[in-house]
Amino acid sequence: MLSDRAKGYGEAMRAAGLPVTTFTLGSAGDTVTVGRAVRRLSDVLAAADAPTAIFAATDAQALQIMGLAERLGRPVPGALSVIGFDDACCAGHARLGLTTVAQPKEDLARIAVETLVRRAGGDCPDEPRRQLLAFELMVRSSTAPPARAARPRAFAELAPV
Repeated sequence: MLSDRAKGYGEAMRAAGLPVTTFTLGSAGDTVTVGRAVRRLSDVLAAADAPTAIFAATDAQALQIMGLAERLGRPVPGALSVIGFDDACCAGHARLGLTTVAQPKEDLARIAVETLVRRAGGDCPDEPRRQLLAFELMVRSSTAPPARAARPRAFAELAPV
């Protein structure tokens, strides 16, 4: 699922004629890998050609990136815009104000329950089924026009465990 987000990010950036840069933050339980990824992200954010925006695969990652950017003196959204994905309950908190892509939670829940009921009744094939649902961009205070003339160019994704 997360790699689908990275794929979509890449397609959108290429369609807009923008460079595609991705990096993986490591697996959730692997503190060594995550530590390396944080150092790498720190280097990316401290570079002279640092991105002006990062689209994170999840809101949790976006919040980590926002915290790291603040510690490195890259205020969000002044020097860096950050966008997450999920519209987690904390994303809309006034202090965080995370711009994010909201998934249709009620539709996801309905489809999950319908699938379980069909499976329980023996009326559902075993192979996975893909269903695309609409989403909504929730623009909040973690994004702004770039303070300098540069192009957004980074996507962060947590590697599957």
